[in-house]
Amino acid sequence: MKAAGIASLMVFLMSRSAYACSVCFGSTETLATKSLNAGVLSLIGVITFVLAGIAYTAFTWMKRAQQLENY
Repeated sequence: MKAAGIASLMVFLMSRSAYACSVCFGSTETLATKSLNAGVLSLIGVITFVLAGIAYTAFTWMKRAQQLENY
């Protein structure tokens, strides 16, 4: 088991696919880099919106549970 872990680590470290993509090494003003940044920001926005919806739902359920206890 230990030998398999060491062998896979060596393959990972020696592999060219382990290097960063060309966008990471390229200019920051290219269209690909700008598109990647826009995609990341839009995903952060979607995730924030979904998490806010989950928090709102939990808060609403908490308020309703307290109202039912006092009923």
